[in-house]
Amino acid sequence: MTELVDMRADAIGPGTEICISGATVLVTAVDAHDRVVDLHTEYGPALRFLRTDWVAAAIEAEMLGAA
Repeated sequence: MTELVDMRADAIGPGTEICISGATVLVTAVDAHDRVVDLHTEYGPALRFLRTDWVAAAIEAEMLGAA
């Protein structure tokens, strides 16, 4: 089972699935700059967020301690 959890943009790494407008997108690479983070995806251009922005990430429920 998958749950959505809000994570800071600067805490997201490659292999994380994020939710954008109801669709999950796989993050393939991350470039961190001074105040922004570019999340590269399997679909093309990077998504740019401020480091302090909150992004919905799809996490397996087992990782959250739920069964």
